[in-house]
Amino acid sequence: NARIAVSGSKGFVGSYNSDSNGYVRFTLNEAGTYYLIASKTGYEDSDSTTINVKTKRSMDIKIEPIKQAIGKDVTITVTSGGDPIEGAEVTIKKPDEKKDVLSTSSAGKVIYKPALPGTYDVTVKKTGYETTTSSFKAMNFFNITILGEKLYEEISVVVKNQDGDPVEDASVGLIDSDITGLTNTEGKFTFILEKAGEYALTVKKEGYEDFTKKISIYGSLQLRINPEILDLKDSVSITVLDGNGERIEANIQITKPDGERETIVKSSHTFVPKLAGIYNVTVSKDYYTPESSSFEVNPYPLDLDVWLSGKDLIVKATSGGEAVQNMSISVLTPDGDEILLITDNSGIARLDIKELNQTGTFVVSSVERNYEKKTITKDIKSLGGGLIPILLVLMAIIALLILIGVVLYIGHRKRKGTGTERKKDTGLSGL
Repeated sequence: NARIAVSGSKGFVGSYNSDSNGYVRFTLNEAGTYYLIASKTGYEDSDSTTINVKTKRSMDIKIEPIKQAIGKDVTITVTSGGDPIEGAEVTIKKPDEKKDVLSTSSAGKVIYKPALPGTYDVTVKKTGYETTTSSFKAMNFFNITILGEKLYEEISVVVKNQDGDPVEDASVGLIDSDITGLTNTEGKFTFILEKAGEYALTVKKEGYEDFTKKISIYGSLQLRINPEILDLKDSVSITVLDGNGERIEANIQITKPDGERETIVKSSHTFVPKLAGIYNVTVSKDYYTPESSSFEVNPYPLDLDVWLSGKDLIVKATSGGEAVQNMSISVLTPDGDEILLITDNSGIARLDIKELNQTGTFVVSSVERNYEKKTITKDIKSLGGGLIPILLVLMAIIALLILIGVVLYIGHRKRKGTGTERKKDTGLSGL
């Protein structure tokens, strides 16, 4: 029953009584220098005794792997300041409340293989170190394989454990759907979906960590175009079907021959093309495989006539016997220059050859997208404008010569007639 007074740098800590064996037990919560004095009635107080209390070093626990599986090794590493702690006592309390006690190796490690699903509490102790605790949860784990991802076709979920063994009677379901069931003896669950989209797949079983994964189920699109070849001003029908042959609303994108795109959202669409050429059509929809096809629009028929009239090169464009006005006509000259002409209301375009002052081969082509492509070559060996004056001069000379001839002939006839009359007059006078 001796009384021990304890004081430190911050003052009086407390007083404690010794037991029948003369021992006193107390706890100091802070490091530092402490002074102890023993006293008892009838005894002289003891001298002051000094004790120095140091802070215990901490220990760190690292548990690997991050996910602990039943029947698989779990490594527990104990260190202090980065150095391994050898001989630390590691107590592992199992889910059934039983305990296993191990000791760390020179590398500060213990290897433990959990056999029950649940939480394992780990306590590490060693003299001179603060007691440290941690825990880990050991479970069975699913290995999931998904076979198939298409609409209206069988999709199988194959469930195995961490050892690769099939898991029977695991609960499989798709959130926000009526798909649910249990795996068979092969760990397989099979179902068919009739709606494309993203689903959350869940797999559960007691003793296993729950499994959740997002899966995407894709449908297929069919594209029907009728007719695939048509003439301008005719219409084309575009229809979208799903993999089951039913009409389905989708994005219909039409790329025209000039590159312009038109998009509509329908299950069917009637389109009237305004340009000749190839049209590319693509149909698409979320969670559906896109489909593409094309159709061709024939241009209007075209006839080109080219001739030389005086000093002008004349080009006439007709279609079905009707004049084509405002048509662009390309003329490639012998010198390599390209000249664009426009037809008038009569379908005629003119090029002044004399003003151009070129002879040789002229290449005349139509350049309108909506009409057939036609090309005609025309050889011009002399400038048409110089022939007319020459012909006129020649004609004038010929006319003059004819006139002179006529005058001479008439004059000759007159002189001959006068001589005859004189002879007649002489004969009468002799009678």
